[in-house]
Amino acid sequence: MVADSFPSERYRSVVAAQEGEPARAESIEATLGALTALARSEGFADARADAELEPGDSLAVTFRVREGPRLGLDRVVLRGARRATGEFALRASGLVAGQPVRGLDVERVRRDLEESGAFAQVGTPRLARDAEGRLVLDVQVEEGPPGIVDAVLGYLPPSAGRSGEVVGTARVDLASPFGGGRALALALDRSPGLASSFSAAASDPFVFDLPVRAALAFEGEGRDSTYNRQRVGAEAGVRVAPGLTLALTASREGVQPGQAGTRAGPDGLPRVRRSSAWFGGVALRYVAVDSRLAPTRGLVLATSAEQGVRSREALDSLALPTRVGQQRLDATARVYVPLAGRLVGVIGGDARLLLTDRGETTEATRYDEGELFRFGGATSLRGYDEDTFLGNAVGRALAELRAGLGGDTYAFAFGDLGAVRTPTLGETPGETRWLPGYGVGAQLETGLGLVAITYALNPDLPASRGKVHLRLQFGL
Repeated sequence: MVADSFPSERYRSVVAAQEGEPARAESIEATLGALTALARSEGFADARADAELEPGDSLAVTFRVREGPRLGLDRVVLRGARRATGEFALRASGLVAGQPVRGLDVERVRRDLEESGAFAQVGTPRLARDAEGRLVLDVQVEEGPPGIVDAVLGYLPPSAGRSGEVVGTARVDLASPFGGGRALALALDRSPGLASSFSAAASDPFVFDLPVRAALAFEGEGRDSTYNRQRVGAEAGVRVAPGLTLALTASREGVQPGQAGTRAGPDGLPRVRRSSAWFGGVALRYVAVDSRLAPTRGLVLATSAEQGVRSREALDSLALPTRVGQQRLDATARVYVPLAGRLVGVIGGDARLLLTDRGETTEATRYDEGELFRFGGATSLRGYDEDTFLGNAVGRALAELRAGLGGDTYAFAFGDLGAVRTPTLGETPGETRWLPGYGVGAQLETGLGLVAITYALNPDLPASRGKVHLRLQFGL
């Protein structure tokens, strides 16, 4: 092994032809390719490898690597990109323009670009020279649509005292519309009755050209004439490992009672008290799946923990504290496991928890309806009406069996087991409910986008009165 510039010992690890083995042309060719790739990954763009054969009693093979000059990386060239820029690709992959390339891991660069969310497909990067002789990283990419519309619709059949109605959520995600990886999301949710919510979020993956992702979000909810709730949140996060993000969060929220919410119950307390709160916390997210739309193996984990202080409206007639400490925890997990053939198993869970310090004398005064979690429906507990349950601790465990039908199309059967802990509210005692749900569904890949349909039941529903949910996802 002979090299012009790089230590020859560094190359020996990739030599496929071993001493004492029969000389095979394919082993020699594989070694030459591996030597060239290794040299180029170290910034020697003009490197080439040759094999010198010396016949005798045994064949002596000398591999020679001619590296040429070591160059600094000038830029990233994205072939096939219309919006994303080379500067964005540099930051997303952690490369620095002008510095000599050392130990380039092209597979890691490819994964980093995929994780950025700006591309539907990313080819294997390769070092090359441009027309002026500068060193560039050439990457073939395919961008997704600049925006995605995701709508989940459900129909609630008529029941006692209520006519049938359509409920659901419509969401628009703009992914890197200006090429810098920035994103914007808008969502509108229509719940049963006169309840609705709106949310908007914007994020920048490299705020002030730093490797820090910053995001701002607004959420507003109106619950007929009971209350209105608003929340403004911000977070700043860093990527600490492939697929793993750690973030700091802060939020400000307020609850304003409506006409029905201000009415006092038999205990003298209003149904909803006016309040405001500050929260701060940390969030951890990990995503490692083989497909974003139809995973067959991998893990998704997201969790956040917040600590805050809530100030409630003072009540002259009752000596209750107006400032209380609160803690909130959110967690989501999904595990995808390939089974026999095209079968895939999915297990996971979701949980949300709100705790209020015991400064107030009873549970009835520690919690307020306007601060609790709504639970049930297509995105939380299938087989039940949207937002039909209310609690300070809600969650579900789920299991799915999916049968792949090609591409992103699959059919599935599922089972959910939900749990809702409702605290004492006024004169209504607290309770814990266990809520099973089950059903079947399918996700179909069509020319317009993804279409998913679910038919869900619970033990109290006859088979003919299941909950039907339709999801449509298409690009703009």
